[in-house]
Amino acid sequence: MVCFPRLIEPVSLSKTVSSGWIELANLSITISPAKAYETLWRLSLPFLLLTTATIVIVSLFVRFFTRKILSPIYAISEESKRIARLEFSSQLPLPKSEDLRELTNAFNSMSRQLSQLFDTLNEEVRKLREKTLYDSVSGLPNRSFFSRRMNSWMDDETGGVIMFLRLNWLELLNQRYGYQVRDDSWRLLGKAFTGILSSSPDATVARLSHNEVALLIPGADDTETRRILQVLIRLLNNEVTQSGLPVSDSFAIGLVIRTDEKSASELLSKADNAVQEAEEKGETFLFADSGKHLTKEQWRSTLTGIIEQGNLRLQWQPVMSSTDKRILHREVLAQVLLEGEYVPAAQILNNLERFSLGNSFDQLVVSKTIDAILELSPATPLTINLTADSIKDAAFTTWLLRSVKRHSIEHLLYFELNEMVAYRSPETAHRFCSLLKKNNIRYGIDQFGRQLGSVAYLKRLRPDFVKLDQSFSFDEADENNSLMLLPMINMATSLGIEVIATGIQYSEQLSNFEEMKLSGYQGFIMPPELISNGSDKEDKKAS
Repeated sequence: MVCFPRLIEPVSLSKTVSSGWIELANLSITISPAKAYETLWRLSLPFLLLTTATIVIVSLFVRFFTRKILSPIYAISEESKRIARLEFSSQLPLPKSEDLRELTNAFNSMSRQLSQLFDTLNEEVRKLREKTLYDSVSGLPNRSFFSRRMNSWMDDETGGVIMFLRLNWLELLNQRYGYQVRDDSWRLLGKAFTGILSSSPDATVARLSHNEVALLIPGADDTETRRILQVLIRLLNNEVTQSGLPVSDSFAIGLVIRTDEKSASELLSKADNAVQEAEEKGETFLFADSGKHLTKEQWRSTLTGIIEQGNLRLQWQPVMSSTDKRILHREVLAQVLLEGEYVPAAQILNNLERFSLGNSFDQLVVSKTIDAILELSPATPLTINLTADSIKDAAFTTWLLRSVKRHSIEHLLYFELNEMVAYRSPETAHRFCSLLKKNNIRYGIDQFGRQLGSVAYLKRLRPDFVKLDQSFSFDEADENNSLMLLPMINMATSLGIEVIATGIQYSEQLSNFEEMKLSGYQGFIMPPELISNGSDKEDKKAS
């Protein structure tokens, strides 16, 4: 048994009672410490409470005083997190404490320099783009830009038309009035050509040589082609007349309409031959292709039938990791039944948007994809590329989010939007991306870098991944390729965004990206497959 020492000992007094020399008794009195303990407890309890209250008050005061003194440190900490996300806010206010004022000044200076560095990097990308991809006189894209755009267009498998313009009167203008007058005409023509194609966001006009211009208009049907042709002829006739030169034989236009079996080189060759033949025959323009094409109403009826009857099938193509070769996700590719055979949906994309049917088509694709997910339970997520119509349609967005949440497949279904939407409709793109992020749905940017302009929109949209435009994979011999690509990739990776190369057809192409921080790659190195149970088994094996 453990004995504890007493704080207060009992008080005892002994006395002998005597009468004379006779001792009558021994008297002992002991006073218990209980009363003393009771008094001590009564006094110590208020003391303990007072001491505790004092400690709490002093602690709160010290905490408040410390936080106030160190508030610049907390502000710097929060600001550093924003800077890591490339979000440069206003300068931090200077604190009263002299010790922290120097630190705050240094941090504000660093923030300004990083902001300037980011702006400078954007500006350098813009200048490099203008220097290497644009003609300094006309302001139009050059042959290199046009080649990139052609490669992307061919891989998109969309229809459209190519126009070659040979402007012979500019040579006569140079001989008669000098190169300065000719260059002035080029500047005016550059602005005029850009204005003519303003209604076709995917169209490209480029200066190929001293007197040749090429126009690429994806998705243009016969009606749209002839409308643009008429405007071009009126414009050129007016320019020639104002130059005081004869209109006859002053220019020639060759046109070729894309069909499935033609490659990029064949199309360009046909367009060039059409220009030469037009000059030889003394004609203003000449079509190199006279195949049968659907009228506007025929297209509308065909597309409506495809959507109403659900005449499409789905494929998926894996996106492979660059490090461990695992499947990151699979992109869903739709094929539509057109004139008795299945063709890529990309071939009808422009017509879908022309008739504002993109959201209805996307709804069909999303519904079929959700059905496939519920039936097959794939081991990797699926990604769907949405049209601009869908992203701009608030009703479609509401339906999309409700459908994904109802089946609890946020982790299995991702979405992509085209970079053109981010450029043309930044507010709409931001609203759509914000709703996806709020609902924990991953999303990405397709054709990243196709516009070869500023990629500052990444800071606002905050996609989970970006897919490089396929032209970066095709232009292997272009020494400026990496110069333009590397800054864009660095900007994306600094924001924590995965970068995926597309258009990879063979493993040697990946060597062009060795020094770049790629997360994955996609292309016919791993060709698309029909979505089926068999494909799903392979998916699980690969994972």
